[in-house]
Amino acid sequence: MDRAAQNRAILIICVSVFMMALDYSMLNISLPAVASRFGADMSAIKWLPIIYMAIMTMLFLVSGRLGDIRGHSKIFIWGLSIFTVGTFLCGFSANLAVLIAFRSFQAVGEAMYSPMSVAIITTLLPMGSRGKALGFLAMSQGVGFCAGPALGGFLNTHFGWQAIFFVNVPIGIAVIASAVRLLPAGTTAASPERVFDFSFFRNMDFTYAFASAVLAISTVVGVSFMGPFYFEAARGIDISRAGFILTLPSLAMLVTAPFSGWMADRFGGRPVCMAGMFLATLSFAAFSFVGSGTPMAHLVASFMLLGAAMGVFVPANNKLVMSLAPMDRQGAASGLYKIALNLAGIAGIAAFTAAISRVPGNGAAAVEGAFRGAFFLGVVISSLAFVFAALARDPAAVDKAGQL
Repeated sequence: MDRAAQNRAILIICVSVFMMALDYSMLNISLPAVASRFGADMSAIKWLPIIYMAIMTMLFLVSGRLGDIRGHSKIFIWGLSIFTVGTFLCGFSANLAVLIAFRSFQAVGEAMYSPMSVAIITTLLPMGSRGKALGFLAMSQGVGFCAGPALGGFLNTHFGWQAIFFVNVPIGIAVIASAVRLLPAGTTAASPERVFDFSFFRNMDFTYAFASAVLAISTVVGVSFMGPFYFEAARGIDISRAGFILTLPSLAMLVTAPFSGWMADRFGGRPVCMAGMFLATLSFAAFSFVGSGTPMAHLVASFMLLGAAMGVFVPANNKLVMSLAPMDRQGAASGLYKIALNLAGIAGIAAFTAAISRVPGNGAAAVEGAFRGAFFLGVVISSLAFVFAALARDPAAVDKAGQL
């Protein structure tokens, strides 16, 4: 495949990742509005993201392996089509149960096309260029996460929460049409056996990198879920302003992600992952001291530091995990990696919600104390992620050790 065709494929994948991040972040900032519309509290509305991620987690391995067998591009197009139809249907939800049902259908589509995004990149590009391309993917994700809260807040204020779904439909149609025309068919050389292949975990470096991803992403998903509720309950900030503030960590991620891919190509994934988790631990430590008198600049800086940390960590960890998997198992490995992220999201939302709920009282001091406890939980989890990142060796280091 020539360079121009590779660039077109990367652009299609980047736009699909942008759409996925935009969908997630617009809904996340809209959760208080959706909860208010349907008369649900935080303990009820949390099932909207949890069920979505649970469905994807159950299907990622199957879809990843199906991509290895049927072709990554084909599964990518099928999945994106289902996702786009589900997005359209979500806008017509009459109650929370119907919205969860349509989001579940949407989750099936994302479970199909999301693992293919990474698999297409890693099978199309040579090893020395993958980190840079994965950095662009993370940057596209950052753009979606950056635009989502502000756009979601604007759409909620002026058009209602249903508009956050409709805005993604034309993007999905455009990406599907481009993918049908421009993505290569790919190969189907993999054997159809062992769909649920956990032999990856015999490689302890893969296991350590995988565990680091689970822990790291649980913190950022947990704090992203509770962020809108924090600004509303503890700070009394309206959805539009909160949406603007929550774009800032994604903006920081957008800046650092491309450099992370380049550094991972040059220096290896482990030191870059360690740097990302060190910064994440610092950000949660800063969050742990927030109170009613904490300047808004302190909160903004803490959020931006967390976003920068994830921009450093995610592309490097992504490359490290995929480079530790066999080339004929990239779809299955990508599925496992996506499972890590979704298990992380489910665990993060549950853990951070539980940390908030365990603090008694409803006054301002109790609310602030509840959120501080949740932020301290982030310090503990991100510290563990740093340890696992330090244990995961790059393939070059493993080969060198094996020769000694």
